[in-house]
Amino acid sequence: MISVSDKFEDYFLSGFRNQKAVGVFCKSVVVYVTVKMVLLWSLSSTMAEIQNIPAPINLAPRLLLSPAVWGMAHHTLFYSICLVVLLVTLILPWNYLSSGLFFWICLNLTRVNTAVTNGSDLVAIMFAFWCIGMSVYPTLRNVRLQLIQCALFNVSVLFCQVQVVAVYLDSGWDKLLSETWRTGDAFAYIAHFDSLFNPLFTSLVEGKVMQWTLSWMTIVFELSFVVLVWLPKTRIPMLILGVLFHLAITIMLTLPDFGIIMILSYLIFLKDSDYDRIKSFFKRLRQ
Repeated sequence: MISVSDKFEDYFLSGFRNQKAVGVFCKSVVVYVTVKMVLLWSLSSTMAEIQNIPAPINLAPRLLLSPAVWGMAHHTLFYSICLVVLLVTLILPWNYLSSGLFFWICLNLTRVNTAVTNGSDLVAIMFAFWCIGMSVYPTLRNVRLQLIQCALFNVSVLFCQVQVVAVYLDSGWDKLLSETWRTGDAFAYIAHFDSLFNPLFTSLVEGKVMQWTLSWMTIVFELSFVVLVWLPKTRIPMLILGVLFHLAITIMLTLPDFGIIMILSYLIFLKDSDYDRIKSFFKRLRQ
């Protein structure tokens, strides 16, 4: 009979689980932050000229956010340093130093760009934090420390997955409790929010039946994702459905950054075997 401790050791201490797939996830988050930073560079520079960031009073926040305070007065240099560090992070193997710097940069970029910060930036910070524990370099030589390093890696992956699922649970449960969503009126309101909703799709959601259908499709998807993404047979179908779900939101609501970061979050649910199957598939196509 397999004990709980045996299962724990097999899952968390038997090696870095899906190291290749996790590495792809970490680097993809860096790419996302880098691209968004570059796109916001001009706007961020303008905001830095008209607003000031007060230095935090307490020691810990001051140490964490001091680059942002300095960056407001030296914006171009601050952004240039961040860009160089991010590009070097993409080139080097994922390690504790670069991952820690990446998390620090995410915090300070969000602070500098407070006026245009949204939910996608908070999700990126969350991912950057867990990515620190997903480092595998340098590999420690001491056997006991190796076990700790291995456990930290696997726990960080699991907690990151749980937080992605928690986003859907919170969103889906909130919608389920909302009469506006249950009746479909939420889509009626969104469709008339001209600054947010794509006018090309306004006619698509005008009917009451369509509004009710779209509302419940959203609720069912978000709540079912919480369970089905963990099951072997439904994991990939749910991830594919999720990609389509967020692409639709991105197109209809013109919210590209949040849609992209949520699609990238699915990479943490992939396994090395998934990439091996993809590689084999393209090999067969070339033959």
